[in-house]
Amino acid sequence: MRLPPAKYGLYALLALLIALPYGGFFWLHRWYEHKAEEIGQARFLVVSKEDMKLYVFDYAGKQLAAYPCACGAGYGNKCKMGDKRTPEGIFHVEEIQASSGWSHDFHDGNGSIQGAYGPYFIRLYVPGQSGIGIHGTHDPNSLGSRATEGCIRLENKNVRQLVGYVKSGTVVVITPSSLDMEADTTGLTAKPTSGLTPQPPLPRRVGERHLVKRKKDCKGTSHIPLSKGERSGERPKNKKL
Repeated sequence: MRLPPAKYGLYALLALLIALPYGGFFWLHRWYEHKAEEIGQARFLVVSKEDMKLYVFDYAGKQLAAYPCACGAGYGNKCKMGDKRTPEGIFHVEEIQASSGWSHDFHDGNGSIQGAYGPYFIRLYVPGQSGIGIHGTHDPNSLGSRATEGCIRLENKNVRQLVGYVKSGTVVVITPSSLDMEADTTGLTAKPTSGLTPQPPLPRRVGERHLVKRKKDCKGTSHIPLSKGERSGERPKNKKL
């Protein structure tokens, strides 16, 4: 017995209503599995200016790696281009760039050094600043000291390993040392690491106003090649962390 055409449509609609919840549950399960996998692979970095080390942690806080590093020769939080200070706070990876062909003149009489940034430059998004990142080095003997112009410097083999842990959006926390905090709050000159040129006294300001007047005059030209957003003059888009 043949069913009327109207009943075919009714049965099709009924089958669809039964199948939709099952399909939705299946899609939700796949989405949850994907998100759980992403969480399981999440990493964050901590750069300690006290320990002079860069630590890699997983989402649960388990330490996965620790690398000796060098950071800014200047003490205190970064205020403007050229102060040779490493910024402090919570930032994130903007992009990872191959930098083996880059060169830089450290103004030490040796001229431009090819491979000064090692194999990779992990660019950080630091509001108000450009050209700050984690990279390799041509001078592994500088690791463990305050020797850079503001970036975080690693041994080349370690920066190769680090790029396997990070991606665009990875959170990077940079914590100050006790001397950095002293330089920020009192304006006193921090005692430099042995072998480094002492930094000039930091300017004193009345009361605590210097804590609020940061980054007002932070202008300058970075010696590091700019990212696409920086070249076009656009502010990098905020990323979900």
